[in-house]
Amino acid sequence: MTLSSSRYIPAPFTLKELLAKKLPTVRWAVPGMLPEGVILLAGKPKQGKSWLALDLAFAIAAGGAVLGKIPVEQGGVLYLALEDNERRLQARAKQLLASMDAVPAGIVFEVQWPRLNQGGLTHIEAYLKAHSEVRLVVVDTWAKVSPRLQGSMRSQYEDDYQSLAPLKRVADTYRISVLVIHHLRKMRADDPLDEVTGSIGMVGAVDSILILKRERGQQEATLYVTGRDIEQELRLALTFDQTTATWRLVGDRTDIARTKERQDILDLLTEQAPLGMSPRQVAEALQKNYHTVRSLLRKMEDAHEVQHDHNRYFATPKNLLLERAEQSPSRLTDDSDYGDDTTDHSVSTPSQVRQYAPLRRDADVQATPADHLMDAEDWQRVGDHQHSTTISVINRNHGHQTSFEGQRKPV
Repeated sequence: MTLSSSRYIPAPFTLKELLAKKLPTVRWAVPGMLPEGVILLAGKPKQGKSWLALDLAFAIAAGGAVLGKIPVEQGGVLYLALEDNERRLQARAKQLLASMDAVPAGIVFEVQWPRLNQGGLTHIEAYLKAHSEVRLVVVDTWAKVSPRLQGSMRSQYEDDYQSLAPLKRVADTYRISVLVIHHLRKMRADDPLDEVTGSIGMVGAVDSILILKRERGQQEATLYVTGRDIEQELRLALTFDQTTATWRLVGDRTDIARTKERQDILDLLTEQAPLGMSPRQVAEALQKNYHTVRSLLRKMEDAHEVQHDHNRYFATPKNLLLERAEQSPSRLTDDSDYGDDTTDHSVSTPSQVRQYAPLRRDADVQATPADHLMDAEDWQRVGDHQHSTTISVINRNHGHQTSFEGQRKPV
């Protein structure tokens, strides 16, 4: 919190005093997802951000379940649908209500609103004073209410941070969640937070961040959840129901969400069976960072999605993958798929190794059957064929960037 130096009187407190204070616990509009404060919901255009926000708002107003699974406490909602008109908003509401038992009474809408520095913030605060039951305010979108700063001598970081600071003050004062819908930039990044439009001041100013990603034309998406009050970053697998226009959490919250980048690798390795590919060949074929790909391949090996032998990776046969999945408890993947391992291991060459077919050397495998071995001449032919195949894959992908974390959809 920033105060004017002329009005501020320092009042430091000791660690003992801090520990002795009885402080209120965090209020959640949606447990584990929307804490009190300002939350940024970012995604590319037409990915389904507005549908997700409207779905969240309806569930909170009715006291139902978010994403079809997460129960929420009923509360009031102020929804600023500033990119919609009443006709479109009505059509969307009817589509969502088709899957609900009753019309929630705790939600109100506005399709016009002044910018925050032109009375918009004052109006929000006045509404909250008059309606103590409100738990959620939705701003769709930030571009419609963000202050227009002219002649600023500050950096973009400072401008972005200071633009959101008054809204955060209101959210903190009234202990509500303010969901601000925003966009992602076109440029891809290993860290999804780096894709948020604007400077890192946008990310730094808010309390939590939700990033929605899905491929154009696909119903599956990934929702990244992180924030100051969120103890463990989440990566939720969602699916969009075109009939009801609702997002649903896929399986239980402990289920594995196979990420798009993992699927890209599996598809590529399946195409190259039974030859396999080195991490560098995979990175070149998919036009991705070599170290990131190599790190991800190791995690996929730990998850039994791929098998590894002599610096070459193979897609795990489906029957073995299903057997492994039954033996291992499922879990939710975290954002570590985007980690960057920089340790450089040498790449094996045909003269240094004998090539094995895709068998994993687990503890229960005592020896590799002789019929899975290749002699030196066969290995050389495989190497020549692998080189030409990799070139063809690279050519096929030229001009068509396959994102490691990109996923898109409707608004």
